[in-house]
Amino acid sequence: MAQVTIQLLLLITNLKMKTKKTLLTILIIIFLLAAVGASVYLVSKPQIFKSRASTNLSDAFEITDTNGNTIICQEDRCATKSLYINFKINNLTPLKPSP
Repeated sequence: MAQVTIQLLLLITNLKMKTKKTLLTILIIIFLLAAVGASVYLVSKPQIFKSRASTNLSDAFEITDTNGNTIICQEDRCATKSLYINFKINNLTPLKPSP
């Protein structure tokens, strides 16, 4: 009788272990499928990094040297021989992000 009880307990324990392994395997497969689905979705949507603010600073500011000569700026560079410059704010609208 004791041997039958031990064998029955071993059988139940073995079934529980198989059930846990099967459940874990199923959960891992579901997770991997969800990860692949999310990856495919994200890859199909291109991300565009675009500044909404104007990069043309010459419309917003007037830059002059100490003699009052206008300093010409191209893109993000301004060339001058003077260490002292003056800024006059003309219009900040180009610097605000567009909706």
